[in-house]
Amino acid sequence: TWRSLARYPDGETAPGMIVARISGPVYFANAGNVHSRLLALVDSVAPRPNVLVLDLVAVPDADVTTLLRLPALDRDLLERGVELRLANASANPT
Repeated sequence: TWRSLARYPDGETAPGMIVARISGPVYFANAGNVHSRLLALVDSVAPRPNVLVLDLVAVPDADVTTLLRLPALDRDLLERGVELRLANASANPT
């Protein structure tokens, strides 16, 4: 179970890993901002994590612009030595 450390300060952590949850839809108008904020998050942590887990449980769907951004995010993270992993991504059957 992923929980906010702000709300559960005694929560267990995994060294070298950050879990970031996006709380809402990601689409063409905010995809660039999400990308930048995730990189800033990784850059703000010392020591730098090895893994960024992107928890997508609250993202109901994504448009093409967002999907096309994922390889760029992955590349930018790999340049920093950080592996991108996706969690709770759901396929919308409609």
